Amino acid sequence: MHAHVILVIMTQIQKYLKTIVLCNAVLIILIAYVGVVSATSTYDVTTNLITVEDGENTLSSIYTDVNNESVFSLSDGVYTLDTNMVILYGATLNINDTTLSFKSSHRLWARGYLYIENSTITSTDKTTLANRGYIMGKKLHASGDGGYILQIRNSTLNYLGPYGIDEWGERESGIFAYPPSTGEGTTDAPVIIENNDISHAKITSGEHSYTDYIRNNVFHDVDNTYTTVISTASSIVDNNTFYDLTNNEIVFSLFYPTITNNTFYNINSFGGGAIIRIKEGNGGFLISNNLI
Repeated sequence: MHAHVILVIMTQIQKYLKTIVLCNAVLIILIAYVGVVSATSTYDVTTNLITVEDGENTLSSIYTDVNNESVFSLSDGVYTLDTNMVILYGATLNINDTTLSFKSSHRLWARGYLYIENSTITSTDKTTLANRGYIMGKKLHASGDGGYILQIRNSTLNYLGPYGIDEWGERESGIFAYPPSTGEGTTDAPVIIENNDISHAKITSGEHSYTDYIRNNVFHDVDNTYTTVISTASSIVDNNTFYDLTNNEIVFSLFYPTITNNTFYNINSFGGGAIIRIKEGNGGFLISNNLI
């Protein structure tokens, strides 16, 4: 074989080997990169807490990340939460077109952004108030977090609690948008609760960075007769329907509320309570066109 032919063959072999080495190097880099990417959501058994750490998340993605049926399970399209869950500031949880059930008195805590739409949020225990979970929007005190977002639309919310004092000494309700005392109630957008069917649960919300909206909801069958159905401040409570309620007060506001176009029927307000009550010394309010 001529020398120049051998040289050509050797040159081609060298190019081929270089290509293999290059491809292998790229593959190794890709494998290394994938290996260092951590899950967006994690579970800490010592604190009994699922932490949604960053990015856009769904219940499905959290279920995949956590991969622990004992604390977050899926059966027949229903996600069951048997631990606490927190959405850190910088993370978003979108709950869309699904069902989330609390197995016990755990909290879904929005330090970041929580959007619920076209979904059902409930608890497994329909009889014992102390065994029901709840939704909370609250900036962690002195954490450096920005404001949280809590918006719930077109959903069914029922059998949520607990009513009373939780282990932090704070009064909670089924849906609790923390007020801005000590800066913990700072929000990055209005708290919005609209177009929902709400029963066996109450709402506490108000005086945030934006005007809150509680509108176009149906409230009925709240089982703790010693509590207020809506406790609010600086909110717009508009075009809601309240019926089949036996409570001390139906709508209570600290100050500056707008309560308009609501309908109340089959209401039994007792113990000196009122269907609508504005705190004494209120700085101003609008109550208009409500049907009682």
